[in-house]
Amino acid sequence: MEYYQEVTILQNEEIAENFLMAKVFMQIHLAIATQKNKDAGKCYGITFPKYHDLGLGDKIRIFSDSRENVEALNLKSYLAKLSDYVHLIKPRIVPKARVKGYVKFVRVHPENSPGCLARRYAKRHNVSFDEAMDRYEGMKKVCKKPYVILNSLSNKNRFSLFIDRCYIENDDGGEFSCYGLSEGGVLPDF
Repeated sequence: MEYYQEVTILQNEEIAENFLMAKVFMQIHLAIATQKNKDAGKCYGITFPKYHDLGLGDKIRIFSDSRENVEALNLKSYLAKLSDYVHLIKPRIVPKARVKGYVKFVRVHPENSPGCLARRYAKRHNVSFDEAMDRYEGMKKVCKKPYVILNSLSNKNRFSLFIDRCYIENDDGGEFSCYGLSEGGVLPDF
């Protein structure tokens, strides 16, 4: 990926950064999905340069193979309603001298809660919920990765999209999802 565009969420005392990140992320997802539907050959990946254990930070970089592909996303129009809360730079070439390595951001699917697993087990094995719950007693796994809360456009349900960062030694190329998250794809880290 040779070109990128960066979105920075501006500090705002009245609106939480993670709320704005979710709104921005959703608009970027819509832009990527729209472009992928128009031309399946276009590939977009994203990174969160200020990612940390408690959050995704206040920046998103969107990468593609060409300046034209980045411009085709038309992020300015997708983020127009959020223009008071974000700063968008024009597409730029990746500064190879500043690249520290390679990174991929992947979607994490946390395990379901014990209650959810028990309901599923009870239904599949024709046992009572209480019997099934005994099987999962004491299990309390919580995903501790940063996430954004999104609304599904297909079924209108809210869900948490957990995201993990993985450092990679070299750029092997690969694919990205409609969220811009890695499905094997690797991006420069700078």
